[in-house]
Amino acid sequence: AVSDQEILNVQQFADMYSRDVFVFQEDGQLLLNAAAGSPLSGTWELNADGSELTINLGANGKPSKILSISGNKLVLEPIAKEGRLNFPRIFKRVE
Repeated sequence: AVSDQEILNVQQFADMYSRDVFVFQEDGQLLLNAAAGSPLSGTWELNADGSELTINLGANGKPSKILSISGNKLVLEPIAKEGRLNFPRIFKRVE
């Protein structure tokens, strides 16, 4: 069962990152405009068959399976961490 504290942690995490903006540029460059801090730059890369996305922000990223993608939304698999709730990462298009 999920505890009330775990639910609160997920809600706080989602609220904290909901205002961040990831700018994926065609040349593989990435800019993260973090609402709670300084902008970060990095890179992004799709694997050969387009099923995984690697995001590198200050460290070597690990490939994440793309669960779904459309013109307005990208959903990546959760980053599995022992002892933590794991949930998909959802990116929505901002004009």
